[in-house]
Formats: sequence, structure tokens, C-alpha cells
Amino acid sequence: SDTTPLTSLIKLTKLDLQDNWVSDISPLALLTELTELNLKDNRVNDITPLALYTNLKSLNLELRDNLISDIGPLAVLTDLQSIRLAGNQISDVSPLSTLTDLEELYLEGNEIKDVSPLASLTNLARIGLGYNQVTDISPLASFTFLASLTLIDNPLSEVSVGVLNDLRHE
Repeated sequence: SDTTPLTSLIKLTKLDLQDNWVSDISPLALLTELTELNLKDNRVNDITPLALYTNLKSLNLELRDNLISDIGPLAVLTDLQSIRLAGNQISDVSPLSTLTDLEELYLEGNEIKDVSPLASLTNLARIGLGYNQVTDISPLASFTFLASLTLIDNPLSEVSVGVLNDLRHE
């Protein structure tokens, strides 16, 4: 649970701390060379230190006891290509709108209603939005690289069902 012993590993590029009891990631703030970080199944709720990881390409903060609601610190990580934030308490996805290199975005099991901030992420090939409160997916209709879209258990409007039918025929 204590990541302090890792603080001297400043040249580290990949770190996998999946399924531990990590709650405080501030000791990892000096690991700015990281390109891949896996904190799946931990107890993280404050991701402020991640704003320093400008080289990060892949980030996993899914599930179990991670209770992230504010993803604002991710807005500056413009090199990110893959983010997994399923199973948290996220309702506002607008900080992700600046991450135009994103190819994979998994947000299942959050509290998301509005996906319009994702409209600028036209390089997305895979989006997971299942188990949220999304009613309108029309902001995603212009995605040309989209290969996978998961919308399980969302209260989609009839307009969104029409958008899905249009996507199926393209």
C-alpha cells in the first residue's frame, strides 16, 4: 500500500500496481517518465499527481475501490492513447475533451449522462460507456475510426437508437 519506496525509480517507464491497497499516489509524483501506469483495483480517489505524467500513453484506474470522481488532472495528458476508468464515480467527462490522441476510452459503470465533451475525440476506435445514464449518443455519430462501442444498460433515447442504426449501415 505504501509506494514511497518507488520514489527513486525516476527512469521507470512502466508501472503495474494492480490489485494492491494503494490509496495515496503522491509518492509517485517524481516518476514523470512513465508511459504506462496500471492502478486497477486499488483505493485511489485523488489523481492530482497524474497531471505531472506528460509522457503517459496508457492509464488504468478501473474498478474495485478506486473512487475517482474528478478527472480534471487528466486534461493535460495530451499523449494519452488509452484510458480505463470503469467502475468509478465520474459524471463529468469534459476534462477528456483535450485528449485528441485517445484511441481507447473505457468509462463503464460511472455516472455519466452527457457524452458531448467526447465529440472532439475523433480518433477513438473503442469506447465503453455501458452502465451509465447516457441518453443521447449523437455527439459520437461522426467518429470515423470507431470499431467498438459498448452501451449496455443505458437509457438511450429513440434519437440515439436511430444514430446506432445509421452507424450500423456505414
